[in-house]
Amino acid sequence: MADRSEGDVGGARDGQHDGRREHRKHDGKPQLLHLVFGGALETIGSTRFADPGALDIVGIYPDYKSAYDAWKEAAQKTVDDAHMRYFIVHLHRLLDPTSDDRSPSGPGVEAGVQEGGGKPAHK
Repeated sequence: MADRSEGDVGGARDGQHDGRREHRKHDGKPQLLHLVFGGALETIGSTRFADPGALDIVGIYPDYKSAYDAWKEAAQKTVDDAHMRYFIVHLHRLLDPTSDDRSPSGPGVEAGVQEGGGKPAHK
């Protein structure tokens, strides 16, 4: 069995990551989890996916900035496909709707979801 150093993530070495985040110790800050996912929509302007079984689950991130960076990277890869959309779901708002979080709420945020293709959506 291969020996992993403490900084390795899923076998990644020398700063290379396989998309998963390493476990971090609780630092006293609130945990503001965000999910980034996307896929092809049935029609432009809708939020109904053509094939929910083919959704691209980018990942779950510990804060909005990390989620936004992942969302932007994924969305920019599909900027030429008008049917592709990626979303940021504010999981912490769904897990605790009474929380008074200070997570940024960018354009297009409704019910804890931020959507976008190649650039943030404006509503």
